[in-house]
Amino acid sequence: MADKLPLDWIFYQHKYEYALGKGKYDDPQYVALMPSMDKFNEYILSCSTAEFTKTIVEIFRDHYPVNFLSIDSMLSWDEKTETCIEGKAFRKAGDIKQIYFETDEDGLVLEKVLFKYTNKQTDANKWVETGLEGKAYSKTVQGGFTTYKLVNEVIEKVEVNEMEFRLYVNSNKAPE
Repeated sequence: MADKLPLDWIFYQHKYEYALGKGKYDDPQYVALMPSMDKFNEYILSCSTAEFTKTIVEIFRDHYPVNFLSIDSMLSWDEKTETCIEGKAFRKAGDIKQIYFETDEDGLVLEKVLFKYTNKQTDANKWVETGLEGKAYSKTVQGGFTTYKLVNEVIEKVEVNEMEFRLYVNSNKAPE
């Protein structure tokens, strides 16, 4: 499904990222991409559990999402208190109990995306495989998890079972 969403914003590295006194909102290209971010936000908060899982995999399938923190903020934003609550997912379906975007110690490079489903998802493996479509991977089952390992890709591996999803990012693929 991610291939049908406008995702340019998530991969766009704004030109003022390291400029003193300038920010992403000073970059006209970034500002022009904001409606796409809003459309994605609306989708990711209301799509089915299957589409949510596939979309997370598809986002990382081909490119490192520079603006991954925006996804974390969208999912963790509590409209009642107008704050982000780390680890809490505010999807309308209530199907994701916890979600974490784990970064390196500087908070700049994403290392893992982890979430737990609120109910058993017996088709979670199928959703991951659909998200990985077109990529070569090895598949193993051990300790209750199915693991999909990729070589020299943005996704290092995905571990999934009926209650939990873990996507590990190849930090060597992050832009410098």
